[in-house]
Amino acid sequence: MSIDTSFTFRISQYPNSAGSGDGMAFIFAPDSLPSTTFSSGSFLGIMDKYSQGTDMHQLAVELDTFKNDFDVDGNHVAIDTTSISQPVAVESLNSTGVDLKSGKNITVIIQYNGSQNLIYVNVRDTDHPPKNVIKQPINLSDIVPSSVYVGFTAATGALAESHQLLEWSLTSQPLPLSE
Repeated sequence: MSIDTSFTFRISQYPNSAGSGDGMAFIFAPDSLPSTTFSSGSFLGIMDKYSQGTDMHQLAVELDTFKNDFDVDGNHVAIDTTSISQPVAVESLNSTGVDLKSGKNITVIIQYNGSQNLIYVNVRDTDHPPKNVIKQPINLSDIVPSSVYVGFTAATGALAESHQLLEWSLTSQPLPLSE
């Protein structure tokens, strides 16, 4: 399976706020059940402290806007499968000029090449060209079931922020059958 998705979003701090919330994530999930009860704040609606570390059969690309003790910073992209605190891949966006909580329209392009088992994550905002921030070997069929729900999660903790999804496209193609 090859998958291409792009989405444009805006994350804004509330006026007179001392900081920002926690961020949002694009997710492949095994079911359409709501996020777990304790998945707020640093867990971004993906998992909670009780499910973290277990095989949840999901993959999330997190867009994190708050620095927790285990984070590289408060402006990073990560790929999570079983743990928020130990992502499969993580990359700070500080060197790209893109600030996730800037209030600007930000576009993320995620491409999964099933024949090479590689996932690419590109990020850009209105002032910067697309930048490949993550290129990670990963076999999606080992992580998620063959039929998944695809969508978005978001969470805030003690500090609030606004998450707006402005545009989204998704295409998938089966791999050619081999002999």
